[in-house]
Amino acid sequence: MQIYLYLPIPLLLIIYLFLIYFFPINLRTTNFNYNLNDFHLISSRKTFSDYPGYNNLILNYNGSCGKIFKYPKNSNRDIVIFSYKYFNIKKELMMLNLIPKIIDSFKNGIPNARLICFIPKQNKYTLVSFLLSYYKLEIIYFEDYIDYSIVLSRFLIIKEYLINNKNKIDRVLLSDLNDVFIFDDIFQTISNDELTLFNNCLDYDTNKFCIKFGGEINNYNWLLDSYGEEITKYFLKKNYTDICAGVIFGGINKIIQFLEEFTEKFDLNKKNLWGYDETLLNKMFYFNEFKIKINIEGCSQRNCMDSIDLLSNTRANIIVYKKDGCSPVMGHKTFPRSWRHKRNKKDELY
Repeated sequence: MQIYLYLPIPLLLIIYLFLIYFFPINLRTTNFNYNLNDFHLISSRKTFSDYPGYNNLILNYNGSCGKIFKYPKNSNRDIVIFSYKYFNIKKELMMLNLIPKIIDSFKNGIPNARLICFIPKQNKYTLVSFLLSYYKLEIIYFEDYIDYSIVLSRFLIIKEYLINNKNKIDRVLLSDLNDVFIFDDIFQTISNDELTLFNNCLDYDTNKFCIKFGGEINNYNWLLDSYGEEITKYFLKKNYTDICAGVIFGGINKIIQFLEEFTEKFDLNKKNLWGYDETLLNKMFYFNEFKIKINIEGCSQRNCMDSIDLLSNTRANIIVYKKDGCSPVMGHKTFPRSWRHKRNKKDELY
């Protein structure tokens, strides 16, 4: 039985928003020493935000760093789709802290795109739901599938929505709600004819340092729970790199075809397994079960998973990759270090 916080929610939301806007927390940041002149930051783009670590952030897309922007700019025919389901008050409070920064980055980077969030009807009166409404996201409340985990049921709901609205949409970005940030127009890097997913490689451009199924306990356990020892051992023997289900983008027709093929393979006996979406995705890809061509991209300029090669300098207000001085366009857990609300062993923010 779920227990929600049924205190005066509108009042709590107003107090919370007042505090984060007028009393922002100044978290510790990591500074790197390097010569800014090396990156030729003439006429670089800047972000505009209510958050000190993100406002006026210098982004280098000059020269070769700007070649990635080769498709039409974001418009109201481009959509971003999130999903959210209430788990507990601890998770809810964490999301209340992250969502303003995340949505702020999306509205700054792709201001004309539509932002949509799917939320189960039973979660309509949660704090996160009120907060997303405050930020004017299009919220679609749906009747959740019984005994499905949200990581699986979201694909069924999203598929149905996209099929019914395909004539209104050009490009789609399916995104996690809690850890994806936009620095600039990601849709200008996306073709109508592509379908792209990302593997969990952390080193920019070289993709030599990647998360394997034997090197990360969650991915290993998800695979073991989903498919047992035989397939798990096969994945470990092949040293497969994990492909992430949290960020997927492409043209509308490609996304629909992907979702149709993907959801057709759902094993209803595993519908409530957390992580089954990602293990199924990997199994289908590495066992060549997809008919549609999928582009698997590693740590690149347009997106990277928690990059180890990112430099963020608070004093200079810049974020670039060490290798070429180019700034990221989007980041999955790749954002200024001061935004990481985790704690180290000494219980200090880092």
